[in-house]
Amino acid sequence: MSKTIAIISYAIREADGVNALVDFLASVDRYKISSQSKIVIALKESSESFFDEVANHVQKAQKKNLRIQLAVIPSGGFDIGTHYYVASHFKCEVIVFMTATSRANVKNWDSFLLKKFREPDVGVVGCMQSSESLKSSYMEILTVMIKMKFHITLNKRDLLILNARGMTLKKRKIQFSDNRITKLLVNLITFLTLYFYKKEEPFRFLHHFPDFPNPHLRTTGFAIRRELFLSVFTESPKDKGDAFNYESGYGSLTRRCTTLGWKLLVVNMRGHYYNLEDTNTQTLFRYTKGDSIVTDKESRRFHQLSIATQKKLNIITHRG
Repeated sequence: MSKTIAIISYAIREADGVNALVDFLASVDRYKISSQSKIVIALKESSESFFDEVANHVQKAQKKNLRIQLAVIPSGGFDIGTHYYVASHFKCEVIVFMTATSRANVKNWDSFLLKKFREPDVGVVGCMQSSESLKSSYMEILTVMIKMKFHITLNKRDLLILNARGMTLKKRKIQFSDNRITKLLVNLITFLTLYFYKKEEPFRFLHHFPDFPNPHLRTTGFAIRRELFLSVFTESPKDKGDAFNYESGYGSLTRRCTTLGWKLLVVNMRGHYYNLEDTNTQTLFRYTKGDSIVTDKESRRFHQLSIATQKKLNIITHRG
């Protein structure tokens, strides 16, 4: 693997703010990258003044002998489309996906991602595993909202969803019990909601996602062979549903690579590797004492929640 050159594709837009880049560069300055890696700051959807800000920070990083390059790319395509553009225009063996809020979290982080590509059957190495289903999660949230709207008593599972998602339960003087009749009412309202809002997000794309459990690798700190990525990326996403599908839908990169026979691995900050469905991977995302080699906005937000809420979100993410 010593000859492998990896591109760390960092996607940012003006809407993300320059502080996201500052934090990313600070994390890389602290934890470094190996001689095998080069960072490409992929900038899009920005003004001239924002470009100048980004360029200034990139120049400062270059003066610290950081292997880094700024590239302005076409608008659209969400983060996954950005990474595809980088993979198409920069030669490398492996490409590592990083979002605007991504940060390195441990020394040797990129070496951990790259090490297993010495093995010819390894196609992907990730650092965050989740079994959460976007479809199941949205449907459970909808159920809780309907029950609260019609003053129906929430069961134990409903309360778990309510607390995990930060929803507020208003006390009602009158509460209808959760019985056969109210279940029929909830089912009817759910059906009508899905019918009347079938062209609206998120309901119009929920059918693209499997029910729980849906084991997949989050596309933060996600390393994939460049040629493999170019072969499984079929179309640049036009909306959020398309972008989400590449991460956790029926058409996810996880499923596409697995179907082709490639091995997918997950690595923690101690450099230990696991198969995708190994229970040891549950410590890498939404876990109270998480040990992911890369963090992002969502993973850091989790650790700002109360321990009780963290435990509830952990159940939704890994145990259903």
